[in-house]
Amino acid sequence: MDALGKLTGGLAHDYNNMLGIILGYTELLDMTVPDSPTTRDYVSKIKEASQRGVALTKKMLSLSRQQPTQAAKVDLNEMLKEQQQMLQKTLTARINVKIELAQSLWDIWVDDGDLLDAIVNLSINAMHATSTTGTLTFVTLNKRFSEKDFLPVGVSAGDYVLLRVQDTGVGMEKEVLARVFDPFYTTKSDGSGLGLSQVYGFMGRSEGAVQVESVIGEGTCFTLYFPRCIKQMENHKDELAVDDLQMLEGTESILVVDDELELLEVASELFSGYGYQVHTAISAAVALKILDERKIDFVLSDVVMPEADGYELAAIIQYKYPQLPVQLVSGYNERVSTLHFDKTLKENLISKPYSTRIVLARIREILDAKTV
Repeated sequence: MDALGKLTGGLAHDYNNMLGIILGYTELLDMTVPDSPTTRDYVSKIKEASQRGVALTKKMLSLSRQQPTQAAKVDLNEMLKEQQQMLQKTLTARINVKIELAQSLWDIWVDDGDLLDAIVNLSINAMHATSTTGTLTFVTLNKRFSEKDFLPVGVSAGDYVLLRVQDTGVGMEKEVLARVFDPFYTTKSDGSGLGLSQVYGFMGRSEGAVQVESVIGEGTCFTLYFPRCIKQMENHKDELAVDDLQMLEGTESILVVDDELELLEVASELFSGYGYQVHTAISAAVALKILDERKIDFVLSDVVMPEADGYELAAIIQYKYPQLPVQLVSGYNERVSTLHFDKTLKENLISKPYSTRIVLARIREILDAKTV
């Protein structure tokens, strides 16, 4: 999984940069082309094709732990109740779907689309493992682990929400069990071997863990461990976009840092079009030199860059210019954050290729809060 993550992540980084350039110039075209229905239609089709490319990149990254998550607070019990009928129809009448839900279940912080994909993947796997009729049971519960407890692999002390997916299928041999999460490994003649590896990747992105137990002739149980969500506010970054373009305008100075020269050029044109004074840097070293020489109000930086990455740049800025806000963007983020400042940046990360309106709304939100 680590090797596959690095491979897909490296490809996705370059791919997202290319998509960012296409989408950026498409936005510029939209702002400057004549108001012709035909021209507008062409621009719209370019946007649609580019967004399909964005979706494809997300599918690539779902095989690893590298996709910046679009997470929100989720009530797992409610999701299972809402999806029970869909799961029952998907698994056909020969599989009886049961749900056993804990009372007062804690919330979790996950991408709900990825969570549903994981549930469906586990369900279909269970159906294939059941030769005639059987039962698939979903069980939820709250679990508090202390340092003295036996901790499953990948789980540290703390509060977790557990989801157990138990089937009554044929079970798995030890050799199969040992490779069950390997990408492209499958015992099915027509299988891709990607379903369970996607579940594994999703749990990694959710900072959780997954364990599996199986007994031949009795069935298999997958246990998903989700950290308890203790966030108080979950304003999704994509909801920052606004329709009133004047609300996005400003006169402050912005420093954009990226190792892709064409992305810097298109970002400079886009942000300048909204009134900002834009400075660009192709590396962290160049960015720090600019900060030493000029007054900058806001820094927008890519994460994956040679020599020093976005987190390292942000840490230096936090030390030298503690009042200077930093917003990170990335389509591929393999850095494991350890410091509190890093975790805050990771939680507020905006995925590339980004919408200019979303970034500008984020800039205004932060800068306006500073002046209050």
